[in-house]
Amino acid sequence: MLEARNVTKKYGKKTAVADATFLGERGRIHGLVGENGAGKTTLLKCMAGIYRPEGGSITYDGKPVYDNEKMLERVAFISDSQEFFSIYTAKGLLRFYQKCYPDFQMDQFMKLNQKFDIDLKKGIGAMSKGQKMRFSFMLAIARRPDYILMDEPTDGLDAGSRKYLKDILIEETEKRELGVVLSSHDLNGMEMLCDEVSFMKRGRIQIHSDMDDVIEGVQKWQGELAGEDMEKLKKEIPLFDIQQMGRVVTFQTMGNAAENEEKLVKLGVEALARQKITFEEVFLTWDENVELLQKQKKEEGLA
Repeated sequence: MLEARNVTKKYGKKTAVADATFLGERGRIHGLVGENGAGKTTLLKCMAGIYRPEGGSITYDGKPVYDNEKMLERVAFISDSQEFFSIYTAKGLLRFYQKCYPDFQMDQFMKLNQKFDIDLKKGIGAMSKGQKMRFSFMLAIARRPDYILMDEPTDGLDAGSRKYLKDILIEETEKRELGVVLSSHDLNGMEMLCDEVSFMKRGRIQIHSDMDDVIEGVQKWQGELAGEDMEKLKKEIPLFDIQQMGRVVTFQTMGNAAENEEKLVKLGVEALARQKITFEEVFLTWDENVELLQKQKKEEGLA
């Protein structure tokens, strides 16, 4: 179990992460989402042992991550900035990893490279961002860590490489219970990949729940209603992202779907039908209405 308890990290007077608590299990893929500057990268670097927070604790299976080389061997971190040693060739860095990590699986690395196709003679500094990401992913997987932390792992990758990376993550979590924590702006891609999700805003983890529960907690509806009736409806039930053309109206609600549907019908919405909603739409609604959603999640016992 990866546990971050009441973690606070500051840069001078600026608080990047504020009293954040996070639990990550092996065999699960967990997503961190939030706007730029929410604190996702800083929290990941704290969990990787790169930054030491001013407050709180981070442990893996009850053992502290800091000043603990054995524990850090079990954790791989892939950074969006790709801070590699530019003086190395890919082959030189590969040899370095083999020496540093006794469990390094060269067969697995070469199998991955059949798909990712990195020229091992190429210098790290000459690689594109996407090539560095593919190479760092192969190194991380071949290390056989218990946990892998990833910051924007699909950034710079083509569609084929993104799919293969996601397929490998799913395979590794199922086959050997790899624990994955990742941040990404590819929200709809995360919907298909992640088992759990945490929403961060202004350095705080506001919501922590199963992906299915998060998506179920925001509903998108279409129905028919006169304009003057819409104003009355808004006073009775919170509505979000309202779009109306004549009598046809599309809007979102939060909370229990069955209860909301019953209320809407009783309040006079005709031809009511639930529409498919994407995780990106859910995130935008959450981000704009975080306090209300957090309150509802707590009431339902999901926060």
